[in-house]
Amino acid sequence: MVGDTLTVVLFTSPVPSHPQDWLLENVYSSIRHQLPDCRILVLCDGVNGAEPETYRHFKRKIKERGYETVEYVGWHCQTLMLKKCLENIQTPLVLV
Repeated sequence: MVGDTLTVVLFTSPVPSHPQDWLLENVYSSIRHQLPDCRILVLCDGVNGAEPETYRHFKRKIKERGYETVEYVGWHCQTLMLKKCLENIQTPLVLV
């Protein structure tokens, strides 16, 4: 099974385009449709300073939908989030 060998990683950050949950929902649903057995992780970048309320609301909404999320404290950017996340992924393949 593909689900035993592949983990899909998605990224979000507190920029104006990312707090749109419909965008994440479309991407997530498409991946889930094509790869129904794969683990999908949503990595949520942090901010240095005060986190915008829109981003907190966005993260709350995706957790309520049951998405598996990993939240980072402080700004990490995609590369550092992926590096830290890979330490905990057990599958031999990762789709970014």
